[in-house]
Amino acid sequence: MGSIESTALAKAHTTATDSGTSVGNPTNIIKVLPGVTEAARQEGTTGEQDREPNAAGSEPTETPIGTRTRGRLGRFVRRARSMGRYPFSVAVEAYLERIRPEPPFNSGYSPATFKEKSAKLRMLARLFNSWRDDGLIWTSDPLKMGEPEINFLLGHFDGRTLAYIDKLLDHLTVFFEDIGNPVLKRMRKQRKLPREEERDIETVGDAWFADAMAKLDAVDGWRGSVLRFSVVMYYSTGLRSKELRLARLTDLDTRAWTLTVTNPKGTGKWAGRMEKVEIFPSVRPHVIDFLAEREKMLSSYGLDSLKVLPLVPQTEDGSFYMPDGWRNLRSKVFGRLGIEGDTRLLRRSFGQKLKDGRLPIEEISKTMRHKYTITTERYYARVRGEVAWKNAAAVWEAGMKVSVQKSD
Repeated sequence: MGSIESTALAKAHTTATDSGTSVGNPTNIIKVLPGVTEAARQEGTTGEQDREPNAAGSEPTETPIGTRTRGRLGRFVRRARSMGRYPFSVAVEAYLERIRPEPPFNSGYSPATFKEKSAKLRMLARLFNSWRDDGLIWTSDPLKMGEPEINFLLGHFDGRTLAYIDKLLDHLTVFFEDIGNPVLKRMRKQRKLPREEERDIETVGDAWFADAMAKLDAVDGWRGSVLRFSVVMYYSTGLRSKELRLARLTDLDTRAWTLTVTNPKGTGKWAGRMEKVEIFPSVRPHVIDFLAEREKMLSSYGLDSLKVLPLVPQTEDGSFYMPDGWRNLRSKVFGRLGIEGDTRLLRRSFGQKLKDGRLPIEEISKTMRHKYTITTERYYARVRGEVAWKNAAAVWEAGMKVSVQKSD
């Protein structure tokens, strides 16, 4: 034991003896000395916890927010860990550490999504800490927060758009569910939270595609080749941005006319087996043209096109495009040519075009590689109002004709 702790224990022993109190086990003294137990409390293991018997005889098990042991009935009982003055900040940092996108965590979140979640949750931590210090809310411990704290948060953002609040609550809900606080899930189920009204899915059609391709024909060199190929592939296959950016030449099969998606969403975490997308007959001439331009470009730099790994390589070194370079290539040229849209717009347009063509939602969901059809319907492919009314009129009128015939 260090000199500071020894001195503290000695003073406590003297005080306890003078007052006629039995000291007993030194851990009884540690229990009442905040200065000595601060480090232990930060670790979530105090003298009190060490002395408490475990009814089922099991060792404490670490959890994201404290420890748990088996109680008298053999059920796990979580013991909350003291997280100091700012428990929300401590919990947020622990959560962010667990969902980092890079190895060994491989959470499945993209770096951009992780960056957004980090910024929003840390901003909320600063707000809750400040409100607790000012006495405006009862607690800033995320495990203990209830409806009063959430309602105070909603009041603070009363002037913001529903889209902003809805996104903020989505991040907070996932965080709360991760640590075991169901308050937001319960409030949403009870319709106590604001929700952005369902909007029409923004898409483009064949007219947009023809106009964009005509404008891109004027772009010379490898940039033009890459942009024309990427627009064709995103619009006709529903690929996500990185799925084409990180595609390899060997992923493309020009006999079966398929592209194997080797870098799907959730790679290294929860993504399942690799799937293939089909390249439709009308798209194949564009692919053949691109492969010829790819070989010409690589040969000009003295590279063997068959040995260059990326399907869409950068010039000179033949490496994969980085996310920023891939995004900037499109945004700069699109902005100069007056083309509006991005890869997400083209993915949604792919799904909506199939829906407009009356392909069953189960099949659309399969082509977009969604696990659940509800994801496809909510964000990518939905029956248009005018189509629904046209079909309803046909059904209604068909029934009326039967009624008229029977009356005759």
